[in-house]
Amino acid sequence: MDIMIETEVVAVYDLKCIPVLTGEADDIRLRLEIVRNVSANHKPLSVKVWRKENYRIMPSFPILAKADDDGYADEEILVKDVFFEGLLEGVCGNTVDEVLNHSLTLIKKSFSLGNTDENRK
Repeated sequence: MDIMIETEVVAVYDLKCIPVLTGEADDIRLRLEIVRNVSANHKPLSVKVWRKENYRIMPSFPILAKADDDGYADEEILVKDVFFEGLLEGVCGNTVDEVLNHSLTLIKKSFSLGNTDENRK
């Protein structure tokens, strides 16, 4: 069995935090990966979207902590988000800018945000 490459990441963008103004929800932090489908001939670029999540691990056993170490570990993970994955599922194109701009427009519309060009800065 040969191992085949399906996609190649050609660009990665971390978006600024999107504030969630309802309840106690955390702000949304997204990463967009523009990928090239190696077997596609027409519009080979598409987008994968990840939500960044932070969490803190607390030791479940007693430790002898140093003055500058409380034993906690702050971690960040990337999570596939069903909402954003569905929102950007049909986005494809021939250039990174085309895919990025289409993705940002859809994200902007879903949150009723301002001008897409301003959000790229």
